[in-house]
Formats: sequence, structure tokens, C-alpha cells
Amino acid sequence: MSMGIDIFDIRLRNLKMLVSNRGDASKLACLLGVEASYISQIRIRKKRMGDDVARRIEKAKELPYGFMDTLQDAKDVHHRGMDATEVRLHNLKVLIEQHGGSGRLAEAVDTSPSYISQILSKKHASNVGSKLARKIECQLGLPHGWMDTPHGEIADKEDVAKESDFYVVAKTPEDLARQLKERGNDDILNIIRLLLDNKDKLGG
Repeated sequence: MSMGIDIFDIRLRNLKMLVSNRGDASKLACLLGVEASYISQIRIRKKRMGDDVARRIEKAKELPYGFMDTLQDAKDVHHRGMDATEVRLHNLKVLIEQHGGSGRLAEAVDTSPSYISQILSKKHASNVGSKLARKIECQLGLPHGWMDTPHGEIADKEDVAKESDFYVVAKTPEDLARQLKERGNDDILNIIRLLLDNKDKLGG
């Protein structure tokens, strides 16, 4: 425990870093087998987090014993609070940034650019499964399990939105129409904007 700070304040601070939004609170409540409103009451100081709940959170989130009782760094708490799917998505975004876009990363790991876009999409989200995670590690010469541990920081906290993120590979007009339909209206509008912005380069 840190001197001069109440243990309940320490636990509350760590909880708020673990549970940054309502969706996170619901997930944690589900893991603990309690109502989401119970977590909310702790967050707004209507209830205090006792030893039992602190230990249950540590167990549910696979945190070291006593983790909730010690002031934690926000970055460390954020990373520890992510599940396997979130960790892999975070690492995928880091790699996209390092490679200059999702299209280039897709080429480097020998996978479909549209598949990478689906993983990044909020409307048609796919997960980075174990098979893809291992393939990325193998293709890029990364250690086994690299994708399962948080690495690096993302410059833009929003989804990486570079031109190559809207990379579409289609052999026929029908294939192009299908891929655009899968992207959703927001991505289609972004692609149209990019085409208009670069019409001189495209010879239009």
C-alpha cells in the first residue's frame, strides 16, 4: 500500500483504469458473477471495494495477488485489463502502424487485406484467432506467443486510418461490389473520399 492514500481509494483508482467504460464494467461484472450496477456503485463511491472483491477481481483478470492494493501505472493496468482478443487486436494495430498500413502488413504476412479490414471494422468485427496470430509471428519472424502479450503504443488511439487501410483487391466488378458491401457505409465513404482526393494521380 502507498503511504498517505486510503486503500479503498487505491482500489477505486485501479478499478477505474481497468474499467474505462460501461462495456468494460459489464464484462467485469459478468466475470465476478455480480450485477453491473454493483461495479458502478463502487466507481461512484456508493460502495467500497472490500478484500473479497479485490481478490476476486485479481483472480478473474489473472492479476498478481495484491495487485488491486498497490498504486498501478495506467499503461500497465490497461494492458493487464485486456483479454486475449483485445491484446491481439492491439498488437495488430501496432504492426499495421510499423508497416505503414494494413495493406502492406497483409502482404507481409501473406493474408487478405480485406480480412485485416474486417478485423479492424467495428461493424463486421472478426477476431485475431490463434491460427492468424501464429501465422503473423511466423511470417514476421516474431517469437511464438508474441501476439498474445501487449507490445508498443499506437500513435492514433482511433482505428488506424491510413489510405492502405481501405485497400481493396477485386478480380471482377461483382467481387468489388461484394467487398464494398461488407465494409459498411462509413468505409465506402472513406474510399470515395480517397479516390476523389487522388483523382489526379489516378489519371481521372
